[in-house]
Amino acid sequence: MDSTSKSMHFFEMTHNIEHFNLCEKLNIMPKSEIITIKIILKSEDKEIRVCEIAKKLNVSTPAVSRTLRRLEEKEYVERITDKTDRRNTHVKVTTKGKDAFSADMHKMKSFMDCSLEHLSDTEVEQLIFLINKLHSSMQDELKKINNNKIYEEKDTM
Repeated sequence: MDSTSKSMHFFEMTHNIEHFNLCEKLNIMPKSEIITIKIILKSEDKEIRVCEIAKKLNVSTPAVSRTLRRLEEKEYVERITDKTDRRNTHVKVTTKGKDAFSADMHKMKSFMDCSLEHLSDTEVEQLIFLINKLHSSMQDELKKINNNKIYEEKDTM
């Protein structure tokens, strides 16, 4: 298989996996909400500022605000205005949010455990290693692209 067909085959396979839409099929909250709650729960004092969530997700603050609004509507998180600086808003996960997150993680773990049973332990370890390696190399390539864009922009000025 030549490199073009390997690249396209991989691209198609990742597309197929994304099309499973596991969150919908497993009846769990969307990935953006799961990851947002996970970030808040991992923060040291279980509270975090909106801008810090955006930075960790590498997305805009308005995008995080939209996700937080959906989570607030479900009563999974609450926003707390900083009394010393009203411009700062902290977010914390409610008990209801922790329970929903835990239940959704249990569903996802069960599904993935069953799916991975078709692979040996060695194959699972290799798969994880290779996906991490690919992720790292893709990050490096994206950095190169971003650096080239910066240089191209400077050249056109």
